[in-house]
Amino acid sequence: MRTHLIIIIVLILNLHSFAQTNKKNDNGKFYTIKGLITDKNSKDTLHLVIVEFMNKENKLIKAMRSDFDGIYYSSICSKELIDDSLLIKTTNAFYKQEVFNYKIVSDTIININMDSDSNKTFSKEKFEEYNRLRMYGRGCGLVDDDEYDELEYQRNLKTYKHYCTGQIKKYRSLIDDNAIFSEWILIEK
Repeated sequence: MRTHLIIIIVLILNLHSFAQTNKKNDNGKFYTIKGLITDKNSKDTLHLVIVEFMNKENKLIKAMRSDFDGIYYSSICSKELIDDSLLIKTTNAFYKQEVFNYKIVSDTIININMDSDSNKTFSKEKFEEYNRLRMYGRGCGLVDDDEYDELEYQRNLKTYKHYCTGQIKKYRSLIDDNAIFSEWILIEK
C-alpha cells in the first residue's frame, strides 16, 4: 500500500509538466554568475574588464564589464547553455585574452585570475577598439518617453512573458518590480 501511495505522489508531482499539452515543460532556470577578477601574480583587482558569456558553440549570450572593484554579476538562462557548459571570455588591456570553461547547474561564484601579457600584444588602443565593437556595436537603445511610459503604466493593458521562466506579468507589475525589460517578451493578443 505504501509503495502505491509513493508512486501516485510521484506521478502527480510530475503531471504538472505534461498538463494539457502533453509536452514536457521546457522553461529554463535563472543562474546567477558572479565573481572577482584579479591579476594572477599580484592578486590586485582588475577593474572594467570585458566579460563575455558564451555557450559551448561560442555563441555570445551576454557581454558586460566588471565594476571598479573588479566584480562582475550577471544572470544566465539555462536554456541558453548547451550541456550546462558556459564559456567565460575575459579581455583587458595588457592582459592575455583568456577563455574559461565551466559547468553551470546552479548559482555560481567564479573568481577569475588573469595573466599579464609581457609582450603587451593587447595594447590600450586595441582594447578600446575591441571594447567599442563588443560593448557598443549592437546599436543604441530606445529613448525613453516619460509621458508614454506613464500612460502605459496607467492603462496596464500589455502582457509580457519571461523568455526563460515562462512567467506571465502585466506591464505595471514589471515596472513595480523593477524588472529588466530585455528579459520579457510582449504577448500579442
